[in-house]
Amino acid sequence: MYDKILVATDGSSLSKKAVSSAISLAALAGADLVALKVVPRYPQSYFEGGLALQAAEVLAGWGPSVVVIKKGEHGALMKVGAKFFVYPAFPLARIKDPTGAGDTFAGGFLGYLAASGAHGDVAHLKRAMAYGTTMASFNVQDFSTKNIEGLERDVIDERFHDLAERMTIPRADEFVKPRRAVAA
Repeated sequence: MYDKILVATDGSSLSKKAVSSAISLAALAGADLVALKVVPRYPQSYFEGGLALQAAEVLAGWGPSVVVIKKGEHGALMKVGAKFFVYPAFPLARIKDPTGAGDTFAGGFLGYLAASGAHGDVAHLKRAMAYGTTMASFNVQDFSTKNIEGLERDVIDERFHDLAERMTIPRADEFVKPRRAVAA
């Protein structure tokens, strides 16, 4: 039936019910359970120096293999194993209302992972980050969810490709030495 069950929780009583149901479904289906714990914005004073990279290190030390930190207008970062991946917010000329952008980012991120079915693959996690960024960019262009209600898939995909193009760094072999081979 299912190989993996993806469940998100924020610690609320409703999400605890969702986790309980997901555990039961995973046991019934013989599937792996993939959980995402959503925490409120990390308090700057809680982590030494208040830097997002340091916060990700601390959070990863608590056990998760993937840590995502939303940084509002500054985008988001993801830590997978020992590597960090930084994603800017989508550049927009006008922002009407940032309320809900973080939740929309999380929805886009999780939606991509659920649709792709590849929760542990770094390439899919990186695409999920870009998809979350894309969805959040639509949300901030109007009040509440007005701009994302009825949004067509081809419009979303076009902005996703625009973001990917903006983040791509062309090769510069004539100026940058090739990466050294790492022995396995």
